[in-house]
Amino acid sequence: MGEKINGKRQRAKRKKWSWQIIIIVVVVVVIIVITIIITIIVVVVIVIITIIIIIVVITIIIIIVIITIIVVVIIIIIITTTIIIII
Repeated sequence: MGEKINGKRQRAKRKKWSWQIIIIVVVVVVIIVITIIITIIVVVVIVIITIIIIIVVITIIIIIVIITIIVVVIIIIIITTTIIIII
């Protein structure tokens, strides 16, 4: 009887170990998946931010160019009108 009890105890311990191993594997897999998801989210956010920055910079450049063109056109119109008035 004693040997059988010991055998059962050993089996129980092995089962506990197997459960612990399963839990460890699950935890590791979950951690890996979470880290992958976080890295993907971070990369996507960084890409979106860079795209937004590029768009903002391009729009600012376009606005500056349009403003300078308008200013130059206004200056040219003023100069030509003053020359015409003087003549």
